[in-house]
Amino acid sequence: MDSPAMYYWETDELVIHPREVATQAIDTRLADGILLHELGHRADRGPRLRKRAGYGLLVGTVAVGAWFLITDSWWAVALLAVAALLFCRWLSWNSSALRKAEDTADDYALTHGGSEPILSFLRSCAVDPTAEGTAAHRAPADRLARMERKVAETGALPRHF
Repeated sequence: MDSPAMYYWETDELVIHPREVATQAIDTRLADGILLHELGHRADRGPRLRKRAGYGLLVGTVAVGAWFLITDSWWAVALLAVAALLFCRWLSWNSSALRKAEDTADDYALTHGGSEPILSFLRSCAVDPTAEGTAAHRAPADRLARMERKVAETGALPRHF
């Protein structure tokens, strides 16, 4: 798995993907950081809106395409072109929204767990040779640098449970 845990908002489930631990010991700060980050995704309701908007655009594009095939109307061609442009715009918006959602989840972990858990998690991602940036995630080193700046700016302190 690319991620140690994932939150699935469709089913409201947080799924942990076990990994082998080289030291055979679990760093609780790291585990807390992972869980707090994923709970940050649970607190964010934006993915539902983005997915519904995407489905709406897709259904609209298919309906207009079917209309064009049935009627051979030039209005359908124009509407299909507009729908395709809107879908491309949605893809661009969704990509930036996904990155913002990751930042929001990191911020949630900082707010609710203090600096140690999220920094432990991001540091482990930054040194992991298999971790790299994707359309949804910034490069781990960039996420770590952002969070370290935020901790320095806000003066966030470690929380002890």
